[in-house]
Amino acid sequence: MTVLRSTVILVAISLVAAGCGGSDETKSSVSAKDRIAACLEQQPDATQGDCEGWEKDRQLGDDGKHQDHESMS
Repeated sequence: MTVLRSTVILVAISLVAAGCGGSDETKSSVSAKDRIAACLEQQPDATQGDCEGWEKDRQLGDDGKHQDHESMS
């Protein structure tokens, strides 16, 4: 009985772990180039380098907005 319980628990943990930790890049249909272009359009005070850096750090939304941009003054 203990072996069966251990096996069931191991399988359950494996299934949960397999569904977690996916890459953010696979969830978006928007390319990095499009996010950078939208960033420049949405935030006229941002430079190309700013937007590229934010994209590299995964801080740009699909709409091109920097996650913390509103708090930056």
